[in-house]
Amino acid sequence: ALSLEKRDFDVSANDPSGRHDLTISTGATMVFPNISYLGFSPSLSVEASRTESNVNIFDRESVAVRFGTQSNF
Repeated sequence: ALSLEKRDFDVSANDPSGRHDLTISTGATMVFPNISYLGFSPSLSVEASRTESNVNIFDRESVAVRFGTQSNF
């Protein structure tokens, strides 16, 4: 998955011209159907995100790794 988000705030306590953010995110999910127990298989998701803002305190980067299960039905 890939997403792009732009957010504009007319009013900001940190900048009189408002706040303008741009966020780019990407991620992928893998399911392992060959490993199954009671109709469920393990899954692994990886996501990365970066936000750039004209107000520096709102700049951020994140990476997430999630383990879960998914139904095979």
